[in-house]
Amino acid sequence: MPPKAAPPPAVALTYRLDGASVQLQWEMASDLSNKQARQAAFTIYRSRQDLSEGDCDDCPLVFEKVSTQPFVQTDGNRFSSAVALDPGYKYAFKVRLEIRGQAGADSNTIRFDVPAARQPSDKERS
Repeated sequence: MPPKAAPPPAVALTYRLDGASVQLQWEMASDLSNKQARQAAFTIYRSRQDLSEGDCDDCPLVFEKVSTQPFVQTDGNRFSSAVALDPGYKYAFKVRLEIRGQAGADSNTIRFDVPAARQPSDKERS
């Protein structure tokens, strides 16, 4: 019996910052069969680091699962999800398609900073 083929990757992950959240958007390069689609879900992963820790280009990113979103067929295989953000962090996100618990390849990783809210000076408070 041949091994099961891995699910196709979610590709072309992009984002748009919207206040205190990020709108993640991605596309899939190929369609799923009806059977695969009924058993598929996207898992969204996030890595975040406090901006005060400074840059570390060689440090590995540690991702945590943020949410799982059931696969729902869309026109053009385009998908999206909104994720809340906290100010003062460097963020990285990636998306993975899973079918029956079998994980596909990671999407590309997107990265951005969310600066801490600026505190008003004493003159601005008065």
